[in-house]
Amino acid sequence: MSREKALRAVGRAALAACIAAMMVVTVLLWAAAPESQALPSEPIRVMVKVEGSVEDYREPLSKYGEIVGEIPELSVLVVRTTREHAGKLKSLVRG
Repeated sequence: MSREKALRAVGRAALAACIAAMMVVTVLLWAAAPESQALPSEPIRVMVKVEGSVEDYREPLSKYGEIVGEIPELSVLVVRTTREHAGKLKSLVRG
């Protein structure tokens, strides 16, 4: 029983650490993004998390904006687009 309780405690601690890390990253990205106050037609940069390889999404995403960067280890593309097209990027990736 005590081993089970210890494993549960470790699991809870790991989950709490992951959630805290995600919250910190979210706040840092939000604070660093002056684009959040952009008008609908002004260019903004959007980080798009894709499933699988970034190469599979490069051409479809380029229809709605210019790909200005990527983080292949995280399957993330950075696209310069407008706020209007950002929603289309989101629906394109989600399918």
